[in-house]
Amino acid sequence: MLRWSDSPNSPSREELVQMLETHFSEATICSSLKIGEDTQVSLIGTYYSETGTVRSCRPEGGKFIVTIGIRPDNPSPSRSCGIDPGVFAIENFLTEEQERQILDELDKELQ
Repeated sequence: MLRWSDSPNSPSREELVQMLETHFSEATICSSLKIGEDTQVSLIGTYYSETGTVRSCRPEGGKFIVTIGIRPDNPSPSRSCGIDPGVFAIENFLTEEQERQILDELDKELQ
């Protein structure tokens, strides 16, 4: 999830985003919204939280590719564990019966 504010007096905005690339000092995401350069943002995942500044935002296929510079003065303890891909929307859940059926089919394929 990406969180930011358009101005200091405006409420925070949030959007579920797709993480495209991550490096120690930079993250590249795909957003449906255009976010201005130099905007202060927070990237938030299950085991990941970083703050940074938008370096660039370019349109691509109806979406925007946003590059975020991660602040080096804000080390995250989760960096050693790798980058969390972020928040996922789950539309359907499997029942225990469906899960058992899938696992049984996998067992048959492996035999």
